[in-house]
Amino acid sequence: MNCKKSTKFIESIIKFNAAFNEKAKDNAIKMLICNGLSGNAARQFVDKLPDLIPSLRGANQYVEGIVRWHVEGQIDLNDNKDVKKIELFLKAFKVSTVSFIYDGNFESDGKKATFETLCQLTNLDLDADCKGVDYIEGFSYKIVEIHSFKEFLEHVKYVPNWCIAQSEEIYDTYITDGKNKFFMILREDFKNVPAIPGEQTPFDAYGFSVMCAIKNPDNQIISLTSRWNSCAEDEIFLPKSELESLIGEKNVENLYKKSDF
Repeated sequence: MNCKKSTKFIESIIKFNAAFNEKAKDNAIKMLICNGLSGNAARQFVDKLPDLIPSLRGANQYVEGIVRWHVEGQIDLNDNKDVKKIELFLKAFKVSTVSFIYDGNFESDGKKATFETLCQLTNLDLDADCKGVDYIEGFSYKIVEIHSFKEFLEHVKYVPNWCIAQSEEIYDTYITDGKNKFFMILREDFKNVPAIPGEQTPFDAYGFSVMCAIKNPDNQIISLTSRWNSCAEDEIFLPKSELESLIGEKNVENLYKKSDF
């Protein structure tokens, strides 16, 4: 592509996004005015939101949906606890595959989602102590090989956002109809780790508490996924050396050793 054309294309995208975000901001202000605030007060309220909710920076399209939840009484943006919940929600939502189907008003197919619904879809546990943990040392791990979708169903409730958990057909696609091997890497306390984002999500306590590894017939790990299954992850979200420091040398040896197919 010609450099000048490329620059113009990027500039047009930036202008489009700016206009899109400004429209979301205007819609949020209008909602607040309809809810009884003056024009100036509504604009000041919206302008301060990125300072209260840092995850809004670079994601201003969600101002409209967040203000809608506030106006509808689902959250209270004057309550520090609710503000913290929204910050944690956005941190997880922005990198979740769930975000692909919702606009800035958290609307999809003409239906406006509630805060509670999207927390459930994003698998967040914001009723727990709202403090995410990035990493805790000292936990032991075990590796469990999953041999069938039926066997996997025993674990699905702990990883509802994994694509491989959505149906047996999708499971078979990832396993290539039995040609690949599927392993779950489980931290000893995985059942009790709340789904709350840390500062480095998906590289946090929840993300590390359950991981998925898929090995092909050439004994290569072709996929390593965190519990978040974040779209911000690479296909192998941790290099072998970092995985070893996390789950232990012996576990990594067992995971990477030659398997019988």
